[in-house]
Amino acid sequence: SQAQIELNVKWALEVIQRKAPDSIIKVFYTDGDEPGPDVVAYENKTAENSPMLPIARVFGDAEANTEVYYNHSIPGVQGSTRAESLKQSLARDFSGLTSADTGLIIYNGHGSSDDADPGRNALRLWNKTSLDVYDFEKLLSRSDPQTPIRFIMTQCYSGAFSRAIHPDAAGDTLELEGNRCGFMAESALREAEGCSGSLRIGEYRDYTTYFFAALNGKTRLNEKLYSDPDRNDDGKVTLREAHFYTLANAFSTDLSRSTSEEYLDSWQPWYTRWISPNRSAENSVFSKLARELMAKNGMNHVLGGDMRNAIGYRKELQNEYAMAEQEEERLQDGINGVREVIRKDVLMRYPEFHSMATDAYVDMITARLPEVRGAIMNHARYRELDGLYKEEAENATRLLDRERRLTQVEKVFRLRQLAKIEDYLARFASHTDSKGYDQLVRCEDTTL
Repeated sequence: SQAQIELNVKWALEVIQRKAPDSIIKVFYTDGDEPGPDVVAYENKTAENSPMLPIARVFGDAEANTEVYYNHSIPGVQGSTRAESLKQSLARDFSGLTSADTGLIIYNGHGSSDDADPGRNALRLWNKTSLDVYDFEKLLSRSDPQTPIRFIMTQCYSGAFSRAIHPDAAGDTLELEGNRCGFMAESALREAEGCSGSLRIGEYRDYTTYFFAALNGKTRLNEKLYSDPDRNDDGKVTLREAHFYTLANAFSTDLSRSTSEEYLDSWQPWYTRWISPNRSAENSVFSKLARELMAKNGMNHVLGGDMRNAIGYRKELQNEYAMAEQEEERLQDGINGVREVIRKDVLMRYPEFHSMATDAYVDMITARLPEVRGAIMNHARYRELDGLYKEEAENATRLLDRERRLTQVEKVFRLRQLAKIEDYLARFASHTDSKGYDQLVRCEDTTL
């Protein structure tokens, strides 16, 4: 696990315990309570505070040199996330749910994708095990069909888990199974904002950070929220309202979605492409969110008018992002080229670097570290390498900023489209399809 995941679990636990104190909570995490390191964090390293940094840059992995490992400190862990034992535990828990209960499952971790079958998108669990969408749906089906079960999935490629609302996690049906709904940080095809090893909580912009801030009533830094998440002014913040708060306020790379939104996407008939929505679509919550998002990000002048201007602006951001990607490739090629020159020269003087996991290497690096470090840093091209690393770090920041800006535009386009489809659903959908959408909205629009 990375540090952000551990802190997200603690953060979610704090909010749930405060807002739903009567809840029965079970936590499964990494290797359970086994001793030994199971979390990685990153420390900022410079040549001044890291004797090994110059060596790592030339002979190893400069990013890996920032890693530190420790054992997690999450209280009350029930067990590990090894897939087989986890499935057995969850099977017992879901089988024990009755129609008088409600269930909520939250996943903070990594995800994997399967290009051939999104149903094989999976939660990446401990010791390289996994639990895919089909497995997840089978677990949910063990509960009473009337039991409301909600899920919050924050991992990469999490959108595929919306299929768990359908029988056998089918991807080609609108039929619903049980009383289930959920929220996903991303689509089935995209990576989420990411799990940082940083311990600087103020830098976190993942789905959990915004979602649980809305439920909590203040940010994880104990600051005021960006806006009031209670959209109907009833004094309560539901999971759906927390999701809407995240859509409007998360300046991140996540194109987050809910199961009701995915249902709309799946329902949309082909013929609606040539039908204009009613003016009432402007009153949809999705239209309102789009306007809030544009105002917050200063995009009214480019997205609020002519559609051609909006498309042009999106294309402009896409080009900026592509240029930053090209710059990343150029800088990485430059780093690799200079590293190789320095490596060859240093190897002539210190052949022990040929085999680093040897007694000879340990003896050399222990007795002569300052000398070796100096030989690298005094190399004629080390200053060039240092400059390239700094440029690469600056460009990585620009790249992330451009991706986040582009995502805000993509969110506006998606929200407007959802407003149209919701209008079409009200006008053209069968009773069964409308009922399915309403069921999902009711399921999502409940408190912790």
